[in-house]
Amino acid sequence: MKKELSHIKTFLLILCTLTVWLGCKKEYSLEGNPLQIIPIPADTTSARDTAGIAMAFPYCNTCSYSNMAAELTWSFKIDTSLFCGNVTNGVISPDGKGMTFFGPSACSRNYGLIITAFFNDAVFTMDQNHLVATHVTLQFYDHTGTSDILQSKPPLVFALIFDTYSKFTKQATGSFNGSALNKAGDLVAIKAGRFRVRF
Repeated sequence: MKKELSHIKTFLLILCTLTVWLGCKKEYSLEGNPLQIIPIPADTTSARDTAGIAMAFPYCNTCSYSNMAAELTWSFKIDTSLFCGNVTNGVISPDGKGMTFFGPSACSRNYGLIITAFFNDAVFTMDQNHLVATHVTLQFYDHTGTSDILQSKPPLVFALIFDTYSKFTKQATGSFNGSALNKAGDLVAIKAGRFRVRF
């Protein structure tokens, strides 16, 4: 009987120790915290950022500002490097409050851009000028890797503006810029973004 009590006491002691030990682990929860917006720094590029992008995306003669006047293209700059490609598709959401366009890089079919933007109202029912998106996400993807080269989604600040949209031609031109994270998790400033898309 004493032996059984000893085993029960030992079991209870181990159980209490485990309960206290597991119960004291720190929880990482953001419930109740307001969403924090990270402002775009004046200059977020660094030698490390630019070098990382340059290695993942080599310089390409195809990207020049003269080529960007062509139809259905996208382009943007990181520091002094210009990235560009063709828009292969543009889609308007059924409710008319969102759109996505995407297309591969002109320098490598393994890389490409996807931008999704949302608006407060159904905006594709009429011609538009200087239309500002309320939420924007950007992915600069890499088919050969396991993660995007660049990614921007809330709470990072990213802006997209339709300079023009024609309901008749279903074509839009515009600009974008903002902050994105590279594969290393560093902030990178995307500047001088331009696009021409047909939905």
